[in-house]
Amino acid sequence: MFFQIVRKEILLNLVSFRFMVSMVLLALLVVGSLQIMTSNYVRRMDDFESSQQTHRDDMDTMNNIMQFMAFGVAKDPRPPMLGIFSIGLEQKMSSSFRVPGFIITSGGQRPDTENPLAYQEFSSMEGLEMEGSKYANPIFTLFQPPDFIYVVNIVLSLLAILFAYDCISGEKEDQTLKLMLSNAVPRDVVLLGKWVGGTLSIVAPFILSFLLGILMVSVFWQGELQFTHDAVLRIFTILGVSTLYVMVFFLMGMAFSTFTERSTTSLILSLFAWVFFVLVVPNIAPVIARQILPNISPNIISSNLETVNRELNERTRDKLNQEGADRGKIMDAYKKELENQVKNMEEVWENKNENQANLARNISRISPSANYVYTATNISGTGAYDFLDFRKEVPDYKNQLRDKSKKLKKEGRGEGLYEMDKEKIFPPIFIKVYAEEIPQFEYTKISFSDSVKHSAIDLGLLAIWLIVLFMASFIGFMHYDVK
Repeated sequence: MFFQIVRKEILLNLVSFRFMVSMVLLALLVVGSLQIMTSNYVRRMDDFESSQQTHRDDMDTMNNIMQFMAFGVAKDPRPPMLGIFSIGLEQKMSSSFRVPGFIITSGGQRPDTENPLAYQEFSSMEGLEMEGSKYANPIFTLFQPPDFIYVVNIVLSLLAILFAYDCISGEKEDQTLKLMLSNAVPRDVVLLGKWVGGTLSIVAPFILSFLLGILMVSVFWQGELQFTHDAVLRIFTILGVSTLYVMVFFLMGMAFSTFTERSTTSLILSLFAWVFFVLVVPNIAPVIARQILPNISPNIISSNLETVNRELNERTRDKLNQEGADRGKIMDAYKKELENQVKNMEEVWENKNENQANLARNISRISPSANYVYTATNISGTGAYDFLDFRKEVPDYKNQLRDKSKKLKKEGRGEGLYEMDKEKIFPPIFIKVYAEEIPQFEYTKISFSDSVKHSAIDLGLLAIWLIVLFMASFIGFMHYDVK
């Protein structure tokens, strides 16, 4: 009897107008989204390669370390391929950045500053100039492209609601539910059969659209995309999580249908829940977090650092002007105190910022929509953890450049060598810099297993939503008046 109910649900949905509309809508949105995002990815990769060549040409024109100090090093992170499924924080992660020459070659001291006791060398991010991505499409800042995650999160969840809102109350209005239960069919079998049949009716066309989109992308953009084993694993994991998400919203609509006698009432309540969980909660969570855990503006941090540096500088100059002052010890004490001040301020700001982000994330996790977005972006490599990891690698690259600069000075290759007090002296203008020796920046993507670990909480919450909503539907249907 269970399979007969499943078959009945599928056949009823197949001949319904909403099924035909859903098929067309999913085919257009899923396939079209993958095509658009892939086209944009290919274009950004072309711009990325062009930008990389431009940076290499700029480095080739640098004949000595003085020019290196003047221009510094500019880098463009490689766009992630799975950004075709989820934009996430990819635009932040693909932003070009420049490490100024004074940071690289003079240990943080600006060459044009009147203050020789600059504090930049103690700061993890100071001096790094983050730019807008050179290969970002500016029109996307006005109209966000509907990536695959957006289509599932917004459109597919709404379609699941529309397929489920009348599965019980609608049958009661048609007087078919009473006839079905008069044949001594257990209610739990009826409920389970309706859930399976209704879910298959929406999930099957979704999966077909997804596979069609992947096939078309592979055919039309053959050679442009490299679907490695890791990428394929991530893609089908995203598909599995998306299916789980659709099942949650179908059960949500079913739960309302088991507690209402009219399908219109069920529809209104289901849409209200959809708006609340999909639109309200994820967007209001950051606002609440900022009110509960406010943080200091980065501009205030910079102002405070300048004030501290100025005060320490004045005290240090007074000590240096004293007769018999040990310049080395005074400078070492100054640097140590300034380093502690800078690190303490940055650590306080980073901790508050992290706590604020964690609070916003935890508040929004009451929504299955947020659970899905966090999981999908983590799996695709464009989530919050990937962005934080990227932010750590940029300062590390700055330190690599600084170490390379020190090595170049120490080696002192080039012309113009002379000796002073039995030490070899190399005027900076004669120290050669070769482009091929400059360290390359390549962001190391978080592994698939770590991405899954980061998503464990949200996956667990989606599973809990599934269980709770099914139990609610079961309890409601067990006490449902079919007359």
